[in-house]
Amino acid sequence: MVKFCCAFGCNEKFIKGGPITFHCFPKDETRRKLWESKLKRENFKATNYSTICSRHFSEGCFEREKLGGTWLKKDAVPTIFDFPSHLKRKDNERKAPKERIILKRQNSFEEQSNSDMKSLPKKKRCCYLGDFEESDMHSPTKAVKVLQKAKEEKTKKNRKLKALQQQNGKLKKRVASLEQILKEIKKKSFITDAASDVLELSLTGPAEQLLKRTQVGTSKEKYPAELRAFALTLQFYSNKAYEYVRRTFSTSLPHPATLRRWCKTVEGNPGFTHEAFITLKQKSTEAMSAGKKIICCLIVDEISIRKHIEWDGDKFSGYVDLGTQLDNDCLPPAKQALTFMLNALNANWKIPVAYFLIDSLNALERSNLISECLRLVFDTGVEVTALTFDGTSVNISTANNLGAKIQEKDMKPYFPHSITSEKVFVILDVCHMLKLVRNTLASKGSIVNQNGDIIKWDYIKELEKFQKDKGLYAAPKLKSRHIEWYQEKMKVKLAAQVLSNSVADALLYLANDLKLEEFQGCEATVEFLKIFNNLFDVLNSRNFLSKGFKAPFSGENKKTISSFFSKAENYIKELKIKAGGPSILSSNRKTGFLGFLLCIKSIEGIYDALIEKKKKLKFLVNLQTFTRPFGIVFQCNKKQGRFQQ
Repeated sequence: MVKFCCAFGCNEKFIKGGPITFHCFPKDETRRKLWESKLKRENFKATNYSTICSRHFSEGCFEREKLGGTWLKKDAVPTIFDFPSHLKRKDNERKAPKERIILKRQNSFEEQSNSDMKSLPKKKRCCYLGDFEESDMHSPTKAVKVLQKAKEEKTKKNRKLKALQQQNGKLKKRVASLEQILKEIKKKSFITDAASDVLELSLTGPAEQLLKRTQVGTSKEKYPAELRAFALTLQFYSNKAYEYVRRTFSTSLPHPATLRRWCKTVEGNPGFTHEAFITLKQKSTEAMSAGKKIICCLIVDEISIRKHIEWDGDKFSGYVDLGTQLDNDCLPPAKQALTFMLNALNANWKIPVAYFLIDSLNALERSNLISECLRLVFDTGVEVTALTFDGTSVNISTANNLGAKIQEKDMKPYFPHSITSEKVFVILDVCHMLKLVRNTLASKGSIVNQNGDIIKWDYIKELEKFQKDKGLYAAPKLKSRHIEWYQEKMKVKLAAQVLSNSVADALLYLANDLKLEEFQGCEATVEFLKIFNNLFDVLNSRNFLSKGFKAPFSGENKKTISSFFSKAENYIKELKIKAGGPSILSSNRKTGFLGFLLCIKSIEGIYDALIEKKKKLKFLVNLQTFTRPFGIVFQCNKKQGRFQQ
């Protein structure tokens, strides 16, 4: 690297063994700025590689005694520059003063006065009240000054005292009106009535603690248990409400990051499980060392539990518990367990990460918990690309609160991640959607397709009756339990066996080959059964060795599956409850059909994001986005306790 002199107009460059030496700028910031100012270069900022040649230093700047005689002294400053005329400093020459005729007598008088002034003591300037002495009170003029300074000091002290009293009064008013704040955030729809009732139970202790922390300012002491419980409970119910209260109390409440650390739990208590996130961190580290990144689907589901309060040797269990360590026997008993699980899309494992004992949670509170879970999972290095839950109305509202749009027109199947803003696709559990479609057809009796043809449940009933009369059960597995589905409406297998290709083929055989009158005109029903059978097979793919519609979504079958998705989407949008009526997507039985449309959009979006753009997966096994793993966990819990406890 060739060194050049950075002085103005200097073209010297470093030559090894040459007569001119080059010197770096000082590391001391003050001396470096002094050197920079001497160069008079506009906006010049020296770097560690900037140099000045020895031509710009005077002879006195060098220590000739040292080896070589080219070392600069510590206080050396470059002063020799060949600046142009507009950069040179102009020294204005002053004219010599005119000679004055001074009388000898006057001269002697001034000398005498100067000697007298030197003999007089220095006069002290009194700026503050403490500068005066007791002897000053004997002089009327100085006494007036003392009184004036005393009044000024008193006025300043009174103003400062008044400001502190006003500040203290405002802080007391803030804490005294904590109940008013809860009423206000309830009025602003930040929290629900149930959440407000739970928070009011913890007002006695936290209100006092908030007052103490607000009065003393920022404290390094640990937060009391009551204050921790209040903060965690409020933040779980509503992020907006927590930020509002924290801002009102001048950040006396802990930062949300602190709450995330608190709400992790060990020993299986309600809340986010600390050990699960440690395991996720280890899995993520192992994957990153191999040049990969763990991609997961977050599955949210709930199970009904028996209302029961029991002493576990340490505390009473069975009340509503969000992992906030709130201990109060006025809380309502829990009716459900809301559970969070991560299912890996590019690995073969799944892990529950949190559960909460709840009485009821609205969409806003659920979306708050999901956002908190996404933030905690992000800290482990795991990427969440999909969110799956059942098609209940509260879950659909939760997805809409998160930023998705689950509706007939302008559907938006994803919402932005709470930290990375990456797309997180929403999937309504396909098994649940299939049951809802079966329920709609069976309860309404008929549905009208795009051509005005009627899809009838009676054809399926006649097929079951025909098999029963003949005593022959061939490929269709229809029995009386499939027709009387309302007694086992939670069984996915019964719905899948009804909406199947085998039932469709049997109807065609009886209508076309055997020419049976009761099965004539079943073509619309057959088309309906086959479309939903194939759609369920695509969305239920579980083995990468399967063929046809049961094969995983990959580059090999993308064209076929995308074409079928387009056909199924148009078919569902044209379905009606009755002829001449509105679309089935506008009826009160729209959830199952709307859920299938959402799944189509989301699966296509996940394929486009993970396979085509980011190249993180080679194929997509859609079964991993179902809530089926929860069924296994819930069954284990039932067997362990012999009831839903």
